[in-house]
Amino acid sequence: MSKSGVICRIESDRYYILSQQGEIIMRRGRPPAGKDLGSFVPLTPSPRRKWVAVIAAAAAVAVLATSTLISFPRAEASQYRLAIDINPSLELVYTEDYLLKEWKAFDPEGTELLASLEMPEDVYAAMAAIFEGCIERGLAEDEQAIFVTADSQAPIDNDRLMGAFEGHGIAVRIHVVRLSPKEYKADKQSPLRDYLKRKGGKTELASIPLEELEAELEETIDIAPWHDNPIVQALVEKYLVKGSLVEEMLAYDMTGEEIEQLLATAMAEKCSPADLFAALRQSGQSPGQFLKQHKKPPLSEEPRLSYPDWLPEFLAAEFDHPAGQLSSNLRKGIAADDLMSLLVLEDLGCGKLQKLIKSLKTDSVDAIADKGGIDANAFAQRRQWLRELVARGEEHAGKAEVAKLAAAKKVPKGAVLYILARGYSLEQAEEILKSKRPNIGIKEYLDNLNGNSGAKKGPGRGK
Repeated sequence: MSKSGVICRIESDRYYILSQQGEIIMRRGRPPAGKDLGSFVPLTPSPRRKWVAVIAAAAAVAVLATSTLISFPRAEASQYRLAIDINPSLELVYTEDYLLKEWKAFDPEGTELLASLEMPEDVYAAMAAIFEGCIERGLAEDEQAIFVTADSQAPIDNDRLMGAFEGHGIAVRIHVVRLSPKEYKADKQSPLRDYLKRKGGKTELASIPLEELEAELEETIDIAPWHDNPIVQALVEKYLVKGSLVEEMLAYDMTGEEIEQLLATAMAEKCSPADLFAALRQSGQSPGQFLKQHKKPPLSEEPRLSYPDWLPEFLAAEFDHPAGQLSSNLRKGIAADDLMSLLVLEDLGCGKLQKLIKSLKTDSVDAIADKGGIDANAFAQRRQWLRELVARGEEHAGKAEVAKLAAAKKVPKGAVLYILARGYSLEQAEEILKSKRPNIGIKEYLDNLNGNSGAKKGPGRGK
C-alpha cells in the first residue's frame, strides 16, 4: 500500500510534503501537473527524481512555523472554474473564498474586453465588471439569456451571483448549469459550448433549447435592472449582494449603516451575507448587539454627495424611473442638473435615458438635444420648469415635519417634497398619502386629483 502526503508549502524551485507520520519531505522542482497547495500526492520515490531530504518531526515544526500553512490543507487551497457565456465567453478561476486567481477569454470579443479591465480580487466583482463591460460594448441587452457554467464541485453563492448582475440597467435571465468534473472541459471554447457540441446540440446561446440541459440546469434567475430604493441600489453596487436580501434586512428594521456593517463583516470574514443575516435573526439580539460581537471592519469613506439625498426619489416621482437608477447615475458623477436635463430630453422624445447618459460622455446636453431634433425653446422651457419644481421642494427639505410625515407614512422624504412642490400643503400631503392606492404613482394621482386642480403639469406635458 503506497504512502501519501499533502503538499504544505511551494517555493520557486521546490515544494514540501507533510506525511501522515508528521515528517516534512522536500522535493525539488514543481509539483506534479494538476497538484497545488493542499493536494495529496504519493510518497513513492520517482526514478527520475530522488528525495533530497527527509526532515524529522521536530525539524518539521520549525519549517511549518515559517510557512503560511501550519497544518493539513485548508479548503481555500483548492481552485475552481466557472465560465460565463454572454456574447463573449470567458472563464474565471477562483478559490473557495471566491478570490479570483485567473481569468481568460475564449473569443476575440472576450479577449478585447478583458484587456480593457483591471482584474479584481473577488470573483463576483469580476463578473460585475465583465457584465458592465458587455453592456457598454453592446454585447448584452434586455431579455438576454446568460449562462453560468461550473464544475459540480465549485462553490457558488447565488445571492452574490445575483448581486453581480443586478442594477446595471438591463433585465437578463441567468441559467446556472452544473457539469461533472469529467464533462467540464475548457480548451478552445467555453465548457458549455464544448459540452453541447459533444452531445450534438446547438451551441449558439440564443438557440439553446433548455430542455437539452434539463439534467444539468441547476437554477434560472431573473435579474432586476434597477432597484426602487436608492439604499438597496447603493448596497447592491458596493457589496454585490442581491437586492431582495437587502430589502429583507430593511424590513427587519436594520438601518442602512447596520446593513452596511453586516455586509462588510461578511466580506471580511469570507462568509455568506445571507448566512450572517440568518445568524442575526436566530440570535434573538438586536443588530447592534449582534454586530458588537464581530470586529468592526473598516468601511470605505463615501464621497460627499453633490446633490440632496432626497433628489432621486423626488425625480422618480415626476419621471417614470426607479429612484435607485437615478441615484446610481448621480453617484457615478453625473451632475444633478445634467441628469435633470436628460430626463427632460427623454420626456420630449429624444431617446432612452441610459442612451442619453452614454452620449453625455462626448456631447453636451444642448448638443444632444440638437442632434435629437428637439425644439430648443420647448426644451429650455421644460427644463426651467423642472429646476423651479426642485427649488420649491428644497424650500421644505429642512422642515422636521416633512421627515416626520415621511417616516409615519413609510414613504421617501423626496416623495413628500414632490407633493409640496406641486403646490399642496403639509396637511394635504398627509391626506394624499393616506388616500392614494399603492399601485398608483404619486404624479399620476396628483394629475388626476380633482380634475388636476391645484397641480401643474408643466410645459410640454399634456395628457
